[in-house]
Amino acid sequence: MKTLLSFAMISLLISGYIFQQQDKHPEILEKGAEISGKLVKAIMGKLNAEIQKSGLAGAVEYCSLEAIPITDSIAKMEQVAISRVSHKYRNPLNAANEREIEMIERYISQHQKGEQLIAQLVADNGKMIYYSPIVLGSPTCLSCHGETNTIDINVRKVLNEKYPEDKAVNFKFNEIRGMFKIVFEKEIQ
Repeated sequence: MKTLLSFAMISLLISGYIFQQQDKHPEILEKGAEISGKLVKAIMGKLNAEIQKSGLAGAVEYCSLEAIPITDSIAKMEQVAISRVSHKYRNPLNAANEREIEMIERYISQHQKGEQLIAQLVADNGKMIYYSPIVLGSPTCLSCHGETNTIDINVRKVLNEKYPEDKAVNFKFNEIRGMFKIVFEKEIQ
């Protein structure tokens, strides 16, 4: 019981600090939204072009090779660190930590209640971290992240080869897949 109360207090303190940061650093929230928008546009643009050129299985192959370099090029240009984290990850490098899983679960709960999903800032070791939920808002997303039995067999084959421990499936349209994570080097004042 004592552990549960301690956990609840820590969660409340983290939540309170997150919301304090919202008012304190609007420029970081704005920049985080801009960067995550650039990333979505770049990846989805390339992915859609690859679907047209090589089909869904070819697009999965392409995405497995090119999503990280696209992300890294935007991160370098913006001088930040960018990643995607998830409770149900495809690449183990994208596994959310405990705090991030709590944030994802809070987003899922808010989304199920129809509440507005708001990007969050977290202070961590002198850095500001921007988190924004990733919602599967396109039916195309379900071609690779949907119910396992509905994913094309050729797509599933590529996924199994590239990601043998894939957990990023069995999502439904409009569900939360994880979060964008953008680390700013700015010192907190």
